[in-house]
Amino acid sequence: THCISSAASDVYKRQVHKIADGGMASIYLATSIGPGGFEKPCAIKRIRPEYSASSEFRDMLVREAKVAALLNHPNIVQVFDFGEVDGEYFLTMEWVDGAPLNRILRQASSHGQPLGLGPVLALASNLARAVEYLASGVIVDGMPTLLVHRDISPSNVLISTTGAIKLTDFGIVKVLEAPQGTAAGVIKGKYAYMSPEQLKGEKLDSRSDVFSLGVVLYEVLTRK
Repeated sequence: THCISSAASDVYKRQVHKIADGGMASIYLATSIGPGGFEKPCAIKRIRPEYSASSEFRDMLVREAKVAALLNHPNIVQVFDFGEVDGEYFLTMEWVDGAPLNRILRQASSHGQPLGLGPVLALASNLARAVEYLASGVIVDGMPTLLVHRDISPSNVLISTTGAIKLTDFGIVKVLEAPQGTAAGVIKGKYAYMSPEQLKGEKLDSRSDVFSLGVVLYEVLTRK
């Protein structure tokens, strides 16, 4: 399969290597094709038709995809492209050849083997850098925009076969707290990892992400 553009709907329809299904999107492994036989793996997040059909969701998705594309950090999965084919929206993202942290934790638990202090420290420092980067703000339309991930959890932490640690799940509706972002009282994320303020639907800042990161690290250390 090939990474897609708005002019390649026939290629888009041939996306058959599905990796995962989520509540609002499906993820596919694909290949970016370039001149001279250039090929590079990538991931495509295809938004479900029922969400693509909503004008309110489309407006939110366009803004948040725009912000996600501006993120440039070694510990954050990059978004390369955003487009629409036959009324369905998609994101093209960096492919991380590895596994999510939740799967690694399940495997470690089934074998009765903890991750070890070294890997846990590496996980903590790399994810903390990603959270710090989001809290520092990204310039959007000439204005600094503070970002709050709101869904830092083991399923959104990818660890590559070479040991790279990357935070993912940017570009849909959980990416930011900013003007025209999620309204007060709307709760998004996974309850077990949310800060008390997030559970109450209150306005958030980066401290909520720090809380969620702490919960993840507690789980990694205690396997509870």
